[in-house]
Amino acid sequence: MLQRLNLADCFTQPQVAQDPAIRLRERRIMSKALWGFFCFESLASYVYLQQSLLGPPNVARCFDQDAASDNVDIFGKPFTSASPLPPFVPGILDATCDLSVALYKVMQWNAKSEDVGDEADVANRRQFYTDIQGWKQRLPRHLTAEDNFTPQTCYLHVYANEVAISILRPMHGKTLFNKAQHLFAGDMLIACAMADVNMSKQYIDTFRLVDYSAMLLCGVYNAALIFVASLDEPRATHGFVRACHMVRQIARHMPVARCVLKAIMAMAWSLDFAIPARSLPYFQGLQGVANGLADIPIAFAVPSSKALPSTAEGEQEGRLELTDMGKLLARWNAIAFD
Repeated sequence: MLQRLNLADCFTQPQVAQDPAIRLRERRIMSKALWGFFCFESLASYVYLQQSLLGPPNVARCFDQDAASDNVDIFGKPFTSASPLPPFVPGILDATCDLSVALYKVMQWNAKSEDVGDEADVANRRQFYTDIQGWKQRLPRHLTAEDNFTPQTCYLHVYANEVAISILRPMHGKTLFNKAQHLFAGDMLIACAMADVNMSKQYIDTFRLVDYSAMLLCGVYNAALIFVASLDEPRATHGFVRACHMVRQIARHMPVARCVLKAIMAMAWSLDFAIPARSLPYFQGLQGVANGLADIPIAFAVPSSKALPSTAEGEQEGRLELTDMGKLLARWNAIAFD
């Protein structure tokens, strides 16, 4: 459908007879549509741990940047205590586009890199990581959750961490990644997960969970996947419990989060890790998500592990890099979760 609209050609096509103000407005609309589609596809593809099917648009970002306030309301007026929630942050779309482009490049590298962890691969990942950290340092203060805590800046923080996680996760946890601080890839992944859990907790304490469940699930899901693979390390246990608690809270408003919890438990058992006792209450009462699990289009994937059972037809050893959540749950459905 997007290709049929042919927006990129319309954007660049000269319209000499058209009123300049109207033409400028049309270009802004087309630019926002193209970049918005790209950002949405990037976010949707990431829950499958895949690269966006759409590449970065080859058009300028014609976004309105000038604003009278750091936050505005739905009408573009300065946000005040009397304004309806949520506040909107000028410049957030441009920042999201930056991250979507960065994520596209990282996921592209992940797909084509044949020797993950060798000298050339690690050097390239270090450059990706340096670039994203530099971008975060240059970010205007009103676009940071630390200085302007809004739903949009909170998710921007989570999205930036998704880029960092995508850089780090393919490597072995004992890969020395930050030589200056002597940090290993696994240490840095845990730090990303902790940051997402802390941000998500502050978010739940500040805003109504029912309004932004899908957005919040991304951060705690990313964190839970990291923690569950490190449950043999005491430092991951507390973060795992907190992440599972928040996923269960989200499940009240977004039922697919119940499937996420079952998948987390299935992954833990696959890796022969015991679920921490403090998190067990969050895995109770998850009945009703068992039937047809292999066929339902659950929009989440989990990183595969050699410990995960490969019983589905057509799977060949060494060929799968991801495990579809629906198939994972179907394989482990015979195990009593409750």
